[in-house]
Amino acid sequence: MAVTATDHSPIVGIIALLSMVIAVLAVGVRLVIKYVITKGLSMDDYLILVAVLFCVVQSICIVVAATHGLGKAESSLSEDNLDTVFKAAYAAEILYVASLTFAKLSSLAFVSFLTQRIGMKEWIFGGAILVWAFTAEFAVAFQCQLPRPWTGQCFDRDAWWTYFAVNNMLIEAALIVLPALLVIRLQTAKKKAALICFLLRIVVIAVIILELYYRHRTTHPSALTAWPVSVCMQSVQSLAILAACIPYLKPFMEGLQSTGLHPYLYPKQSQGSYATRSRKNFGSQELRKLAGVTNRTNVSTDPQEWEAQSQSSQSHIIIRETRTWAVDVQSTAGGD
Repeated sequence: MAVTATDHSPIVGIIALLSMVIAVLAVGVRLVIKYVITKGLSMDDYLILVAVLFCVVQSICIVVAATHGLGKAESSLSEDNLDTVFKAAYAAEILYVASLTFAKLSSLAFVSFLTQRIGMKEWIFGGAILVWAFTAEFAVAFQCQLPRPWTGQCFDRDAWWTYFAVNNMLIEAALIVLPALLVIRLQTAKKKAALICFLLRIVVIAVIILELYYRHRTTHPSALTAWPVSVCMQSVQSLAILAACIPYLKPFMEGLQSTGLHPYLYPKQSQGSYATRSRKNFGSQELRKLAGVTNRTNVSTDPQEWEAQSQSSQSHIIIRETRTWAVDVQSTAGGD
């Protein structure tokens, strides 16, 4: 269908499907990378999985609304089609809040697992997200009088969506600041890569501002005038899910590992072998600092073992490194 001045429904349907595909692919790539590295999933993965499931159902509701006339002039729609548009948009708003909530909780869980603790700040922040989510779901569910809460006599929805958007932006800002402060305190060459993966959430805040702008621009929402708000909702939802998945991309994971925040991302490489290597290196460095100490390293190979290993199923190069330390002790004796 062609897009005209009185028909923007194709734009709504395409954006809804595209946003859904981006969110599903982002979560799919995240889960695959996570499972390959850690051989398992954790709470933040389950939370983002729930978020993308709500996203899929919400996107389907928007597609249904677009199919029945969301983005078209109401004069061209039948009463049944118009009722379907408002019902589908109503359901999409409820699912929109749920999807955002689980995406934010997943991001918070990711930060908590990076630090290997859940402190008072994390509990308070998580509680604030849940309070925001419950109040939002209640308000959206009962925004208009029963038995038709999707249309009719409604409360001041402009004021409500302003409250919702402001709190949404504050939570997104906190999800930027909380991990960024953690990374900034660390001294590492790849700190910038780790910071970028959290700072990219600024794009989510920008689209929330755009959504709020279109909500206030539409004094009396209709099937025709409400389509920009639907497009912004789809964009905010998919970007929030994408922002929760970006830290799992290879460049950012390497940046997070280099900051020292890797026990969660790389549990196989944690303390045992790392501590052993550290003690060995520390001992070598301390010996080198002693005056009069020289270090000679001999590298040798055993031909018989080489040949025996080459005939086995697993061939390895055997290199023996022999370190010898010579300490010159100088003493002075006093004489007559």
